[in-house]
Amino acid sequence: SKVAEECPKLKTLNLSECFSITDISILRIAECCPLLQSLNVCATNYDEKANFEITDCSIIRIAEKCSNLHNLDLSNCLNITDKSIIRLSECCPSLHILNLEDCPDITSKSIIKIAGGCADLHALNIGRSGQLNYDSNSTMFFSDVALQRLVEGC
Repeated sequence: SKVAEECPKLKTLNLSECFSITDISILRIAECCPLLQSLNVCATNYDEKANFEITDCSIIRIAEKCSNLHNLDLSNCLNITDKSIIRLSECCPSLHILNLEDCPDITSKSIIKIAGGCADLHALNIGRSGQLNYDSNSTMFFSDVALQRLVEGC
């Protein structure tokens, strides 16, 4: 959070593989770096080092305070849900790249909202997201309708 305070004009921040980063730091970045365009908080090793410390709370604040966000990598952020992705779709219409790989709580609701709210989206990675979550009928949360909306919206 010291970086955020000292660099209010920061546009790109890569915190991948920084496993001690929590919502506290991301909240501070949101408050102090409103010009942020690219944020990477991914963890690449799902089994050993997945990011459990970044939650909807801080990503919602990033969406609200950093509306010029173009690139966001949340891969392996296991506590991210539709709530923060829907807020991104509402607040960050210029989003170009969104990586949600291995975010198990993301559903079709997020994909439909992103399709409708982020017309400039160039790349979306939803690999292995939502695949571990099944409803009572054992059907996957990602639906043909969500993917159709994505195609229509892009």
